[in-house]
Amino acid sequence: MNHDDDILWYQLYESGTLSDTYDSCPDYFDFDGEGEPRGPTGGDAGKLCNAFAHGDREQVEGILRKSLEDGYVFAFQRHADLVEALGLPAFAVGFAYASFGRGEPPDGLPPGEVVRTA
Repeated sequence: MNHDDDILWYQLYESGTLSDTYDSCPDYFDFDGEGEPRGPTGGDAGKLCNAFAHGDREQVEGILRKSLEDGYVFAFQRHADLVEALGLPAFAVGFAYASFGRGEPPDGLPPGEVVRTA
């Protein structure tokens, strides 16, 4: 999930069980302006690389840990780097699940490739 282009947040489920959670800006809703906000929390690069059977653990870890000051101004930038590192299709960034419900699949995804399970 990309919230207002300020937060990248995910939950990784493996075989229906939550195995990892990540928040790029955990203080977003509670930061009072005093001191420095915490950096990204959660996120296990090894689990991500294993789940998607792709990616370099060190590269993914660097993407997950990079602070706003070090290069990610917008959450979609971190998301795009993560998607690329994990070998996922580019349309995985910025494409809303609701678009499928409206019959608007992303460019490059053949009809019938998405199966609704619930």
